[in-house]
Amino acid sequence: MIGRIVSAAFGFLVIKIMTPYLGPLRYGDYSTILKYFAIWSALADLGLYVLAVKRLGKMKNNEKTMATQE
Repeated sequence: MIGRIVSAAFGFLVIKIMTPYLGPLRYGDYSTILKYFAIWSALADLGLYVLAVKRLGKMKNNEKTMATQE
């Protein structure tokens, strides 16, 4: 909860600083590029984090197996 608030506040601060510095047109380009990065990172993940957590949770003796996996 606190992390989301800090993240939102930081995002708002960046907008307030970047908009006058870049101007409307360049800030629009900057925003578009950031959105593309967000979309591509979400597509690249495709739930791999959830899958890894599930598999690690099913393993027995996690400390030993995680240390010996290559």
